Amino acid sequence: MKGHKKFLSVVMAIVISLLIFPLMGCEGIGINPAQDQLRAEYQKGFEDGKREEAQKYKGLDVELAEQIIGDTQRSQGHTLDIINGQIKNVEVLRVDNNGQTAIVETKAYYHSGEYITGVIEFLYKDGYWYPVKTFRLQGPKKSENEG
Repeated sequence: MKGHKKFLSVVMAIVISLLIFPLMGCEGIGINPAQDQLRAEYQKGFEDGKREEAQKYKGLDVELAEQIIGDTQRSQGHTLDIINGQIKNVEVLRVDNNGQTAIVETKAYYHSGEYITGVIEFLYKDGYWYPVKTFRLQGPKKSENEG
């Protein structure tokens, strides 16, 4: 019986400790109102910050897509020249890159001996470079080495 009493004593000690510790302000979830309040304020600040960031960029993806589509439609003539095999070679003359935007100046040589110079503007957003504007600087002109 002595072993049985020791066992009951240990079980009673465990049960009493489970009842007493939460009453003494144990740091469990839902037990400490100050900690729950701090957690709620933190979560509210986090959600407010997410909303503010979303507002700042609201519509930017739509605007970017519209700009890319518009430029693609406006530059169809040169795109068709490339796709139809009229362009022999494209040379990159200069690249200016500030990390957020890049300007690439190019020279495209036609099989006919003419060339055009142009610029492609890129925008860096969310880890990707997007061509947002393409325009011709000059040309078509006869190549200098063509007679």
